[in-house]
Amino acid sequence: MNTLPLLNPQKGGRLKEFALQLFFVALIFLGGELGLLLPFVNFNVSMMWPPAGIALAILLLFGGRFFPAVVLGTFVTSGVLPLFHRETVPYAVGILSTIGSTLSAWIAYSAFRWFQLSLDLDRPKNLFYFLLVSVMGATLTAASIGGFSLALFNVIPVDVIGMKIVTWWIGDAMGVLLITPFCLCWRRFPNWRAPQWAEWGLVFVVILILAELIFNVFGISSINPSPKTFLIFPVLFWVGTRFYQRGITLCMILFGGLGIYATINAHGLFKNDQDLEGLFLLQGYLFVIACSGLFLAAIQQEREKSTQELKESLALHQKTADRLLLATKSAHIGVWDYDIPNNNLFWDEGMYELYGVAPSDAHHYETWVRSLHPEDRVQAEEDIQTALRMKQNFDSAFRIVRPDGTILHIKAFAHLQTDRAGNPIRMMGINWDQSKIKEAEAQLIKGKEAAEAADRSKSEFLAMMSHEIRTPMNGVIGFARLLKGTELSEEQQEFVGIIETSGLSLMNLLNDILDLSKIEAGKIVLEKHPAEIGPLIQDLCTLFRLKAKEKGITLELSLDPRIPSALWTDPTRLKQIFQNLISNAIKFTSKGKITVNVRVLEEPIPSFGEITLEIIVQDTGIGIDPAVIPLLFNPFMQADSSTTRRFGGTGLGLVIIKRLSELMGGSVRVESELGQGSTFFCTFKATASSAESMESFFSK
Repeated sequence: MNTLPLLNPQKGGRLKEFALQLFFVALIFLGGELGLLLPFVNFNVSMMWPPAGIALAILLLFGGRFFPAVVLGTFVTSGVLPLFHRETVPYAVGILSTIGSTLSAWIAYSAFRWFQLSLDLDRPKNLFYFLLVSVMGATLTAASIGGFSLALFNVIPVDVIGMKIVTWWIGDAMGVLLITPFCLCWRRFPNWRAPQWAEWGLVFVVILILAELIFNVFGISSINPSPKTFLIFPVLFWVGTRFYQRGITLCMILFGGLGIYATINAHGLFKNDQDLEGLFLLQGYLFVIACSGLFLAAIQQEREKSTQELKESLALHQKTADRLLLATKSAHIGVWDYDIPNNNLFWDEGMYELYGVAPSDAHHYETWVRSLHPEDRVQAEEDIQTALRMKQNFDSAFRIVRPDGTILHIKAFAHLQTDRAGNPIRMMGINWDQSKIKEAEAQLIKGKEAAEAADRSKSEFLAMMSHEIRTPMNGVIGFARLLKGTELSEEQQEFVGIIETSGLSLMNLLNDILDLSKIEAGKIVLEKHPAEIGPLIQDLCTLFRLKAKEKGITLELSLDPRIPSALWTDPTRLKQIFQNLISNAIKFTSKGKITVNVRVLEEPIPSFGEITLEIIVQDTGIGIDPAVIPLLFNPFMQADSSTTRRFGGTGLGLVIIKRLSELMGGSVRVESELGQGSTFFCTFKATASSAESMESFFSK
């Protein structure tokens, strides 16, 4: 339930709220004063009690924080106002009446909050709950307490309590029926335009005329008003259709007020000074026309809302359909619907265009079967029969042959619907042309194969050229060494040394290129030989310590004692990995030390079977910028161009390490910080073997 927003206490809200509380007290008091001016002739019974409707409207619109104003206003009206009019009513009756009236308003307000009822009376359901809770229900509380209090203090005889409760209840109910809906509907001022205000002026004139004809308000009409009582209903239909609840509530305030005024002055159809029959007739008449008008307006407004929602839904549906049609046409998608029991197949325009057939031909399952490519017909039919048999969606790809001989690759998907017994009854699906996708895939495959062939040709060419160049290079190096053994001058010895050194550098380069080309061409085949990893690594480190010592750095080796003494691996490639890692570390380290650590990763170590070893080479060299680390393992790549100028090399060493370790079931990674050194981690797999198997191998 939505109430009006709270006032902001930081901007004078508390003072405004207090003033509003006093205003509501005065409003209820004036409503009570008006109610005491509307008693029926010779009977101290008010036709309508406005304070009941005003109090409930205050609580519904502004919330329970204004309950003090309701209590005080009701007390002034029920306790003080009768004394002001010199009525001989015991003061206790006024107190009990105050309790009954405030309790009635609070019950109705609590019911709205508890059941979360809407304050908008624009739907028949909301209006029904309002009448049930507020008009018919809660007001009975005040009437019951008030009636019994009058009998308790001997104001009325006990035998008329029932009649008093009824008249009290109807008076409060009429106050709630006429006042509260008016306040709820007019809590927001309408945005009527000038023609609507002019039309409402015409309604006002018609209401005055009808009030005179029915109630003889101004004493002009002398014709029997009985047949004219029904003239109000066309007016209510007019007002309810044009102005909805606002118009109806305003019309009822005006028409009802004129009717009550005329009746208490003994005019009109309902004048009766003998008993309460006229009172009840007037109240019943006003109740019927008020409820009729409110329900008529609510039904009309709900109908217009439903019509508007339907229009918006249809517009949205049309927009969605247009977008779907555009999407299906642009994507060459066709939509189909297969009525399984009747073997009827319905195609949309996209399907006709896709299959190249006329609409008159696409009505049966056989039409689709005839369009299938002969090589795909069996599989496609099997796919759809499987979907029907397994009661699952249809998902298949096949080729079709159009009447002009064109072959299209079709992707089909459909949703299967079944009846309550689980029998397939309908299949709705789509077909879309994948021919261009298939053609593009074929081109990609062809291009990939061509690129791979070109890459293999390049690698084979490099391998062949490396072999061709290595043969004369071996001759150059060999004769340079022979020449060094002859009698040469000091200068000639220096020249020959340069030739030998250059030849060895070039030979190393050729070896790297040859190895890389073999790896990329897939011609590297790992061999399995027994090897003792510890002695192999120690021998290598002994050789490299001399080179490290020349640069003033130390080389340390740490071997995991858990490494098995006998391993089956490719010692040649393993030695190549160690050489590249250690030589790189020495090359890029000018001071400090290099640490080589070899350890076993698995725990526990198997006595026989595959294990993983890790080589860790840590240096205190120049380090690597983390931004270029991902590029290190690309061929011919180094950290930057200055590295090549300062240290030389081609950048193939790390690539060979990576490819060889991957061939051996491992991987390579690096951690480095510029200027702080680098750590390379290389893993590989080997097979642990027993000493007996090693001896058996060597005995062969």
